[in-house]
Amino acid sequence: MLPKSEFPLLGLALRCDRRAPRLARSALDHVLDGASVLPDARLVVSELISAAVLNSVCEPDDILRVHAHIVGGVLILSVDWPLGAAHPASDDSSGDAANLRRRVVERVAQCWGTKGPDGHATWAALAAD
Repeated sequence: MLPKSEFPLLGLALRCDRRAPRLARSALDHVLDGASVLPDARLVVSELISAAVLNSVCEPDDILRVHAHIVGGVLILSVDWPLGAAHPASDDSSGDAANLRRRVVERVAQCWGTKGPDGHATWAALAAD
């Protein structure tokens, strides 16, 4: 069971590459061990990071910041990437995959959104009872 008040759980700095989702899932496994929200959190963080890696113009040397914290019984997951990498990649083949990732997050999370001047960060909220 997770605490009901604000409680920082995770702060990661990951390279913007295809290993990032796996590394974030592994970190969540440690901090949410036994919590009922873990399967949903793993899925959502993986989709948020995949969107950042595949649909931004960040380079493998760029750093993604991944955070997880609890506020009032809600798990907030966020992924920030470098401001200059916030613009979507021009590869149209990623459109269907990006839409699928967005639909997965919409279905699993209570709510989600973007933040920052150019939407260079995404977040999602999940019930953490």
